Amino acid sequence: MWEKVPQAVNLNTWPATLFIGRDGRVKLIHSGFAAAASGQFNQELQHEFTSTIENLLVGKDAPQLSTVAANTRPAATTEKY
Repeated sequence: MWEKVPQAVNLNTWPATLFIGRDGRVKLIHSGFAAAASGQFNQELQHEFTSTIENLLVGKDAPQLSTVAANTRPAATTEKY
């Protein structure tokens, strides 16, 4: 796996979601999660994940996930490649 996804070699987080573009390259990494109990943060994350996936399916670049959602969950980070 490290040969195919070198961006994840020292990724010390759980869970981590890697968004892969049609070109096979990592487009975005999201660390952490917002459980259903987190209410609005969970809804925002679901919307943003859906939007990211839809963009990648049509060949668009992955948008940066909301800094509001990421900054309110200390364990959550996003990296765009």
